[in-house]
Amino acid sequence: MKTFIFIISFLPLVIFAKPKIYFDYKVYYTPTHQPYVETLLQFSAASLKFKANSNGHLTSALEITQIFKFKDSIVSADKYIVQSPEMKDSTVEDYFDIEENFQDGKSYLLCNYILNEQKIHLRSHCL
Repeated sequence: MKTFIFIISFLPLVIFAKPKIYFDYKVYYTPTHQPYVETLLQFSAASLKFKANSNGHLTSALEITQIFKFKDSIVSADKYIVQSPEMKDSTVEDYFDIEENFQDGKSYLLCNYILNEQKIHLRSHCL
């Protein structure tokens, strides 16, 4: 009976836990000295919800919106879906999304907004 109570007491934490998504960026330069920003999102697969696809493999999808702003203006915006690799069983591995964005050397505000398949806001990163 004690085991049952223990499981029930932690069930809400599991159901409402937010996925672990890590963000990092680096500024690089081309051979002609033009700057570009490489952004990296790491998705902790163990914290995501997976669904079986038509092949019977587990997959997960997240919608990413990436916005570069300069002062009050949006310089560039991109919205795309990041699909996880197909997982054959419940042993899932982290996966990454790496994007390169060419810039003109100004200081920009970069924001990432992440939604799940049900369009529920999961995370935001701004820097």
